[in-house]
Amino acid sequence: MFEMNSGHGEQLSNAEESDAALEEVLMPKEDVSTYYAETFMVIHVFTGDSEQPADSDMAGLTAEIDESDAFEVFSGMFDPAESAVVPYAYANTDSLFVYENGMWNDYTGQADAEEIYYGSYSNLYDAFMESADVVNVSEDDENYYLHNIGSEDVLHDTFGTLFSVEFTNADLAEQQNGVIGVVDKETNELSQVAYVSTAPGVVEGERLHIEVSSNLDNYGEYDDSGITVPEGIYE
Repeated sequence: MFEMNSGHGEQLSNAEESDAALEEVLMPKEDVSTYYAETFMVIHVFTGDSEQPADSDMAGLTAEIDESDAFEVFSGMFDPAESAVVPYAYANTDSLFVYENGMWNDYTGQADAEEIYYGSYSNLYDAFMESADVVNVSEDDENYYLHNIGSEDVLHDTFGTLFSVEFTNADLAEQQNGVIGVVDKETNELSQVAYVSTAPGVVEGERLHIEVSSNLDNYGEYDDSGITVPEGIYE
């Protein structure tokens, strides 16, 4: 697992099966107001028996999100060339602005605010609920762990679709999927989600690996101040 997901396996191996139901563990999405989120994806192509990828790619988005009323988001995009997050988009129910070539451009009407950042709490909550029949619940002293690692299609249909995970040149009949969600026991806040999908390539000896890390924190952080609205976009 890549760095942002490191430690999940050890946490899960030290957890015990829980009697808690998924509906008891996750905070209802109606109770969520504002929070900060980030989602990073890494894609690896392995060849032969090597544990070092022959080819890799990474993408990432960050977001300040307000779900208290209508959906509002200010998002940044990871720029590999600068190894930094740069402005990407601001959207609410009435407006959409995208940062391009050093300026904010008006794209209102071309996409809904929810499409700017798919890894919202509401979307993750729905994905877990739609996968509830195959999601196991474990716990330790601090966290609940929502998890399944196997070949269940529903994991790809929910989390894979949510994160736009799609293989090309792969044997999808042999696809394996895994999800781990970490929930704080004291607050019922979802803090981390890892989604992993692997499949043999159609080229003999290739293995394809897609891994997503989604982190959510600072719940309620922007309740008073509101999320960032870029200067000048409404001028």
